[in-house]
Amino acid sequence: MSFLDKLSSIVKVDLSKLKNFKISILSGLKFQVNIVNNNTIQINPDKYPPEQQKKLQGILKEHFEKGGLIIEDLSLSRLEQFNQVDGSSQTQATLEYFKGKIPAQDLEILRYSIYLKSVFESGQSVTEIKQQLNERFGDRGRNICNLYSAGYFGTQIRPLYDSLFNQPNFSPEKFTQIYELIVTESPYAFFVSRATSREAVLLEITRKMETSRKYGIRNINIHGIGKGNEETIYFVLDKIRDKILQPPEILREGDVLVVKITFKTM
Repeated sequence: MSFLDKLSSIVKVDLSKLKNFKISILSGLKFQVNIVNNNTIQINPDKYPPEQQKKLQGILKEHFEKGGLIIEDLSLSRLEQFNQVDGSSQTQATLEYFKGKIPAQDLEILRYSIYLKSVFESGQSVTEIKQQLNERFGDRGRNICNLYSAGYFGTQIRPLYDSLFNQPNFSPEKFTQIYELIVTESPYAFFVSRATSREAVLLEITRKMETSRKYGIRNINIHGIGKGNEETIYFVLDKIRDKILQPPEILREGDVLVVKITFKTM
């Protein structure tokens, strides 16, 4: 039985004709279920008896674990705006690229992040959206949102995957290892770009180290892709050698280089 068949059996609405659908969990909805633009299924679980709520929770969890995306807690006005951003070709292309490459939960966070950036760029307040994102996904949600807002999914994470994929011994686990490092430690990361000079990179990393010290942080991850960026990283390591507490931890996969440095507090 397909997911839509299972869902139909609970909500008692024929969903068989829907394609490329979205699930919206909306506690403020007046109805049990509502279909918008023939592609968004709005459900209010609170309108169902406890036994059906349990079944509904089970199949939605199964759908989510298989990579399905579920929107929660957006107001009706926000949902309409969200659908416009979410339905754009650019958003769909981004989500399609990362689907199956990053965890399903992260894909949903990325979806919210794309929407949040669009709202911010339009001059509207994003305080409420950020709060919901933090409450639901915690530090991981905040980190991914910040990475996307800074452009790193396009300039660093996607090129990282493409570079690893083109290697003869590619495995998804190699990408996941570095991706997890980026996501979990992004506040302590610096991404080297070919557009930035060696001297500018050295200056920025030195500043980042000085700022980190004030908050008791002693580690920074330096990421680079390609020979030119690798040379810049080793140039910086040589220049800050007297500030490093121990030999750097180096992770290399093809032309991808990640260096973790632990620096002195004084």
